[in-house]
Amino acid sequence: MQDESLLWQRLSQGDQQALSTIFSAHYSDLFHYFVRIFRDEQLVENCIQETFYALWKSRRSLGEIQSVRVYLKVSLRRCILRTLTRERKRKSLTGFLTHKAYSFSLSPEDIRIEAEMDENRQQELKTILHSLPARQQEVLYLYYYEELSHREIAQMLSLSSQTVMNHLHRAYQSLRQNPALKQLAETLLLLFSPALLLA
Repeated sequence: MQDESLLWQRLSQGDQQALSTIFSAHYSDLFHYFVRIFRDEQLVENCIQETFYALWKSRRSLGEIQSVRVYLKVSLRRCILRTLTRERKRKSLTGFLTHKAYSFSLSPEDIRIEAEMDENRQQELKTILHSLPARQQEVLYLYYYEELSHREIAQMLSLSSQTVMNHLHRAYQSLRQNPALKQLAETLLLLFSPALLLA
């Protein structure tokens, strides 16, 4: 893909092709990532369209950004949460947003285990990963699969960088407490490299 900073600049100057190129490059990642969290394909699809429409409408006031991917994910997350908040108010369902909407999890299909791990350790690793709180699982996914920095994850999830690092540390400690996984946990890159976590 073309240099994203150049595309962003062209977009801010009203280039529709630049918008189309950015949309094509990021649509699949945005869709699959947020469907994992909110479990509603139509909601995610509608908010992607709304996010890019808003991006086009505000193109003249766009400033420089460090990462198009992070910018889009932050914008899309806000759109989805706004939509869910409106829906919660409309239905008057207490706790709809926190209990029904947010449930990020690493499913067995998302994890590819290295061939040299025996079946018992594979199962133990899956069990521990799935027992982690949803926020820890999401931070792990963003850090080791999406390869976002602590700062980018903090920006995206509206957390402090220290909170992000705390989530990673707690997940790491959970792995180390299991004797069968302790040695593997010493090298997080082995456990949570992009080769292990699939979109």
